[in-house]
Amino acid sequence: ERIQGAVVSSVVPCLNDPIRTCIRAVLGKEPVWITVQSRTGLTMAVDYPEKVGVDRIVDAAWVAANCPLPAVTVDMGTATTFNVIGEGGVFLGGAISVGMATGLKALVAKTAQLPPLRLDAVDTVIGKNTEACMESGAVIGGAAMIDGLVARVERELGRPVTLVLTGGMARYAEPHVLHPHTYEPHLLAKGLLMLYEWNTEESGTCISTGACG
Repeated sequence: ERIQGAVVSSVVPCLNDPIRTCIRAVLGKEPVWITVQSRTGLTMAVDYPEKVGVDRIVDAAWVAANCPLPAVTVDMGTATTFNVIGEGGVFLGGAISVGMATGLKALVAKTAQLPPLRLDAVDTVIGKNTEACMESGAVIGGAAMIDGLVARVERELGRPVTLVLTGGMARYAEPHVLHPHTYEPHLLAKGLLMLYEWNTEESGTCISTGACG
């Protein structure tokens, strides 16, 4: 009885109707459904704004409202997604790469001798056995990709960026990222709460859900 509402960001269209039906059954009201048309505080400077994953928009919106700009968010999950947010909350685009666990699964599926394994903490770059080599390539390789892409973003923008890491795989790579950064494991949830408030308030006043870092 304490639940007042619900907010959804979905990147699986076939589940949208079942999710909406379940929320209506539990709460007796429609959820706030975040889309590119929602109040996000962002200006979309990309070719097809409607095709940008809503989770990327939510991440970018929270960082734009709470962190120094320009900024880069990196969400490490099934895919590793980079969002670049310019001054004034302009969503400039980004990059999408394969996620660390996804890449490992593909590597095992496409080779004859590499064993399946689960990601774990990595201490050294140089692995002493096959499993350690695979883990190093995935985890420290993922961290090195972040450092390399962020350095190139800074070169394109001509100035330093704030870097915010999130996502289920980020806890493995984050210790190895050399660029100054903030690790915010609940970035998406914080962004959803913020956008729920922005898109349900009659006054339209923007509410922050915390400070970067």
